[in-house]
Formats: sequence, C-alpha cells, structure tokens
Amino acid sequence: MPALDFNGFVKYLKKATTVAVVGATINPQKYGYKIVKELISAGYLVIPVNPKYKRILEIPAVASLEDIKDLIDVIVFVVPPSITYEIIKNLPPKYKDSLIWLQPGSYTPKEVDLLEQQGLTYVAGFCILKDFLLQLKNKKSE
Repeated sequence: MPALDFNGFVKYLKKATTVAVVGATINPQKYGYKIVKELISAGYLVIPVNPKYKRILEIPAVASLEDIKDLIDVIVFVVPPSITYEIIKNLPPKYKDSLIWLQPGSYTPKEVDLLEQQGLTYVAGFCILKDFLLQLKNKKSE
C-alpha cells in the first residue's frame, strides 16, 4: 500500500484502537511523551515501546515490538531514522497490516523506500500530534 494522504490517515485513525509508540519517553518535553499522553487522552489503547523504561505515564512499557502480543493498528515512530530503518527491516509479520506512522525527524528517503519495497501502509511528513490529535481535541471542546 502507498503512503496515505491527509484524509486517508484521518479516516484510518478514527477506526484505530491500539497504537504502539516506538520511542516513547518519560521526558515531558519530548514528542515521545506528548504523543503518548494525547493518544491516551483521545481514548486509544497505547503501548509505549522503549527498552529504557518499565512504565511511561503509568502504562507498562515494552522493550520492542516483538514483546507485544496483541495486534497493533498503528505504530508511531519517534526515534532517529537509523533505528526506524532497523525496526522496519525486521518488522514482525503480524504487523504487516499496521499503519506505520513516521513522525518528522524519524525518517529519511531510505526508510520510506524500505516501506515502499515491503508494501506497507504508511504516513510520512505529518505529525500525529499537531495534524491529528490536537485538532481532534479542539473539535471535541467546541
């Protein structure tokens, strides 16, 4: 599947229930924290992925995607491109139908090419926090 455009990812995220955040963190200044917090606030089941932490925002964290037993609708990457590349290259087969979300700064053309080669559905160039979650939150408060 090709990259999703703005309307495509909005439609997909409205159906999604479970989101893994690769690069989730306990640092409230970083996007890996802000994204987890807003996903929880929006009602998603969030699985933080970071080998450094046991819990993030009171949610049990896992060291890698391999440690997740359930299927994931969306996998958000908030890590450097080299880490993104390695994870996508070794993505467990059970996640081949998940939407791969590449946050700005988590990818280069190399990672996008790999997604294309593997036929994965992905979003690149949009920020899940600014382009979806905060807009969703503002619409609910109107």
